Amino acid sequence: MTPNESTTAHVLRLERDDPPHEASPPKVRIEAVERLGGDGPRLRAAAIDRPGVGDEWPGTSLPIAGWALGTGVPAVAVDFVHEGRVIRKTPLAMRREDVVARFEGEPIRPRCGFRASVGMLGLPSPCDLDVRVVFDDGSIEPLARVRATHTPLPPTSVSRWTPLALTTLGRTGSTWLMRLLREHPQIAVHGGYPYETRAAAYWLHMVGVLASPANTLQSSHPDAFPDDLWTIGHHPFNGESLAPESSLRRWFAAGYPAHVAELARVSIDDFYDRVTEDLGKPGATRFAEKLTPGQVPRLMWEIYPAAGEIILVRDFRDMACSILAFNEKRGFVAFGRENVDSDARFIADNLASGANALLAAWRERSDRARLVRYEDLVLDPVPTLAALYEGLGLASDPDLVRDSVARASGREGAMERHRTSRNPAASIGRWRDELDPGLVDVCRTAFGEALEAFGYDLE
Repeated sequence: MTPNESTTAHVLRLERDDPPHEASPPKVRIEAVERLGGDGPRLRAAAIDRPGVGDEWPGTSLPIAGWALGTGVPAVAVDFVHEGRVIRKTPLAMRREDVVARFEGEPIRPRCGFRASVGMLGLPSPCDLDVRVVFDDGSIEPLARVRATHTPLPPTSVSRWTPLALTTLGRTGSTWLMRLLREHPQIAVHGGYPYETRAAAYWLHMVGVLASPANTLQSSHPDAFPDDLWTIGHHPFNGESLAPESSLRRWFAAGYPAHVAELARVSIDDFYDRVTEDLGKPGATRFAEKLTPGQVPRLMWEIYPAAGEIILVRDFRDMACSILAFNEKRGFVAFGRENVDSDARFIADNLASGANALLAAWRERSDRARLVRYEDLVLDPVPTLAALYEGLGLASDPDLVRDSVARASGREGAMERHRTSRNPAASIGRWRDELDPGLVDVCRTAFGEALEAFGYDLE
């Protein structure tokens, strides 16, 4: 399926008085384990002891164990990486007598082993997890790639609300679309411009953090967590010290994540009950929030199987122009541009990463998400919105949509200072006039795959 084809969201409909459906307990299964790289010159020897292909575990985490030895520079830690991001780090701190015996008489670090569990909530299924060895001088070498599948958490109750995620990047028209969504009688959006309240995203993120296995190196430490008055992280006693077959370990694997998810659902319900009361929209059944690609939209789908999602895209070259112009208009630098030394570097690194993440989100969930292009939204809003609402199972009568667009357009207010072009039509294709040839070339390299995938011309 291509982004230019019509896509219909497959929305499960659960009535509020329905009992939760029966579902199997969550489990993780290993589909492949691939050794990456080789021993030396930095990595002397290493191994993944577990998992093996075909292994299965109940719950929402993946146990991984092994060892590694450096040459010249000690190997001191292991990173677990997904989509280029370190999601867990564990020290090489376990004494491995079997490795000592293998290298008898040679000067090696006896504490060269690791054992950890990686939480799978918020990761795709299947998921490729890279294991990398970290050396004392900060250098890194690949060790292995593990491919795993995992099943979702079973629902423990039926929510009164259904989320509608607007998954996108900055300066893609998300503020305008949120304003339009807010005018729909069945959708609740908290607050006004720039519609950045992410209350549900906070609680969904909480599920991913609190339900993850103990990580005393990067999260709550069993001795120190009561003294940290500002943060709370992974449960420090949900760790490898638990007996493998104990009932407590089984509860931490499946029961506890379900309890945390239920807390999130109840909190989100109560929050949007009050939002709807304040808005005076008794007919609202969905709430909309802006999200960025990554963990939170996946957690939303896992905890709310009846969710909806809009993936909003814009020609990424115009997006870059808009960001640079908005920074100049406001008089301060943001969007990550402040962290690099040039516009070219900003586009090639920061913005390319975002575009590729948005493309990955679309490819992952194109069977159930709805794709909206900024250009269609601003040039032809009524049919674009009507098709979107119909696909989401919402009221989509053209007169209703036309009235909502008129109301949104009549409440400009702060939107004037949000714009960086004279009108919406002028914001389309602006890159041809605003980007110098060098940056056009940078954009072609940075965004080429995503532009083509979303149906934009490269020239």
